[in-house]
Amino acid sequence: MLKAVVERLVVSEPTLQAWRRGQTPDSKKTQRSDPKAEALLPVVVHPSKVHAPSPVATTFAVVSPQGWRVEGLGVQDAAQLLRKLAC
Repeated sequence: MLKAVVERLVVSEPTLQAWRRGQTPDSKKTQRSDPKAEALLPVVVHPSKVHAPSPVATTFAVVSPQGWRVEGLGVQDAAQLLRKLAC
């Protein structure tokens, strides 16, 4: 089982054993404020909450090389205008 944990965490076996003893691999036992504290504690990871997508522009502006603008177009209208202008 230790080998499976080492592989899953991508750490060496001595590192994992040191963590279990409350040590870092190259140090002496760490000092804890609570002497009854365990070296490793169980952790539960929950999937992140689904957030609403960021708002996106629902209207567009078409700006010509000559400087004129057409604003407030929807996707279909902007595409149709660009096709008619042969852009």
